Amino acid sequence: MKSFFKNTVDIQLTAASIGINSDDWYCHKPGMTIQEVETTMLERGYDIVPVVNKRGEVKSYLNEKLYNSQIENEDKLYYLTHVNDAIWQMNKEKRTHYFLSNGKDKNDIVGLLSLSNFNGREFYIFLFNIIAYVEQGLASLIKSDAEKGFKILNDNAMGNEELEAQLKLVKERYEEDKKVDNENDFKEYLYLNHLTRLICAEEKYKVLGYKREEDFLKHTGIIREIRNTVAHPVKSLVKNFTDLKRLHSGLFKLYELRSKMENIPIR
Repeated sequence: MKSFFKNTVDIQLTAASIGINSDDWYCHKPGMTIQEVETTMLERGYDIVPVVNKRGEVKSYLNEKLYNSQIENEDKLYYLTHVNDAIWQMNKEKRTHYFLSNGKDKNDIVGLLSLSNFNGREFYIFLFNIIAYVEQGLASLIKSDAEKGFKILNDNAMGNEELEAQLKLVKERYEEDKKVDNENDFKEYLYLNHLTRLICAEEKYKVLGYKREEDFLKHTGIIREIRNTVAHPVKSLVKNFTDLKRLHSGLFKLYELRSKMENIPIR
């Protein structure tokens, strides 16, 4: 019973959870012309199209040059691979797609994972879950009250129109809630960039194992970039392999920062 009350932030998101099922993908079937497939690939922006043979098996695929390539073992990824491991492997092997396999010897292809799948709702929710946990952890380290915290942030934003406008909106929401006796901790209104700035002002980065403010800001920089994209899901997080490399680096830093927070010595 006790195990059901255990806190966890580990969502078991698999390659299959964000990839496309073979029942739903667009594929080249017997009787279809290459011209038809080429037109569809151009219209929908597809880089590859699976080829289904007369036995209903997927043994090859057409690339963007319409070259028919056989699916080899290195083209396959087990469909229940955790998405973190899938990103690591794609980055390591410089892959933009994998055919998802159920592990059987014959007719094992059950789906496809490509870069565009990292722009879907399920993956964004997965990322936001980790980022929200990290934000809550950072907020818990900050000891400044609203008056002192906003003064620090005002001083930091001075001269930067974008930061000044963002902070103005934050303060307005906070003040509006105060007027109706719905006042919350001011940190609940802040963005990640505000939290990191307050961490620096209070030198709380030291309890996280960073010796210098610059190291902490550099570590969290890519996390802030990912956070901004996730907060605006109409933006694409991964458009090319360079974006995938940044995502891989950002995820590593997210988990590293989470680990640092979870291992702060109790005093």
